[in-house]
Amino acid sequence: MISQVQRVAYYAHHHGSGHLRHAANVAGNPALDVLVMSSADPVGGSQNNVRFVPLPMDIVEGHRQPGGSPFLYTPVGDSAPNVRDRFRRIHEALTDFGPHVVIADVSPEVAAFAKLAGYPTIVRRMHGDRSDHAHSVMYAMADAIVAYFPEALESSEFPVEWKHKTVYAGMIEPGHFASGDTAGDDRTVVVLTSLGGFGVNIADVNAAAAQSPEWRWRVLGLTHGDADPAHNVSVLGVVNDPASEIAAASIVVTSAGHNAIGTAASANKPMLVIPEKRPFNEQQRFAEALALVSDVQAFDGWTGNWLDRLEQAAHQDASRLSRLLFVSADQFHKACNDAIEIALGG
Repeated sequence: MISQVQRVAYYAHHHGSGHLRHAANVAGNPALDVLVMSSADPVGGSQNNVRFVPLPMDIVEGHRQPGGSPFLYTPVGDSAPNVRDRFRRIHEALTDFGPHVVIADVSPEVAAFAKLAGYPTIVRRMHGDRSDHAHSVMYAMADAIVAYFPEALESSEFPVEWKHKTVYAGMIEPGHFASGDTAGDDRTVVVLTSLGGFGVNIADVNAAAAQSPEWRWRVLGLTHGDADPAHNVSVLGVVNDPASEIAAASIVVTSAGHNAIGTAASANKPMLVIPEKRPFNEQQRFAEALALVSDVQAFDGWTGNWLDRLEQAAHQDASRLSRLLFVSADQFHKACNDAIEIALGG
């Protein structure tokens, strides 16, 4: 058990908002003093035990990773001064902060850098086809692995030799909804997209809405395409707090982004999941895992009989997924402490 405040340096990837939100969840642990490093803008407000170090973006136009590389992304040469500056800042931040442990969420390159610099390193376990060499090396060299989902959602393909150092922390319930405030309007569908991609095509939503003219469709998040919304489709765009819209829904159609699933599940609404395209088929694999252990229905795309889908969704045990996913903040923090203990050799 951690008996003194531990200094934790947390690297948060810039893709989407989820990595920084996970960093904020970890930083909510009063037993930790946290430094967050990221190229993304900080979210969720300030916390007393958190300091933030902005990093240069590592994107180098035109870079193609060589075949057979042991890493995912390593631009080199005069075209990559931002990459050199990025790792210089990471090294300076770690030297100044002196962390007991570094959490990499997620980058094989940053994990390797921290490990080679002499810091015990925890890497985040995510869904997806991560049997490539870079991820395999990252998991193998990690002192501990942490997953922000329950073990019931783990893939059978995850090598057993890494299970002994893997901690399944679960998800902290977002807490948007108070008891009794999630009774939805009859025949209202809320579409919830992730923020790390292109979102949903309005033409796809229009086609689904045309099959269900008695339903109202409200779209939250990113959208693309040239189609104008149909008469029973409203496009609200990115909203700061989707809770009120979800509370008024009778069914939620969501991407398989971690935050989107958590937000929808916390409302205890019937849920239909349509994964968005992501590297390593991350959302596809997450959706498949959810469908195996809950009443959630997952589909490969928007083509299908939407009237049937909506009618079937109405019979879901909507609370089954929330019972599986969510843990208290204390339970989550204890799991993170356990991962830190493993990384420190405890």
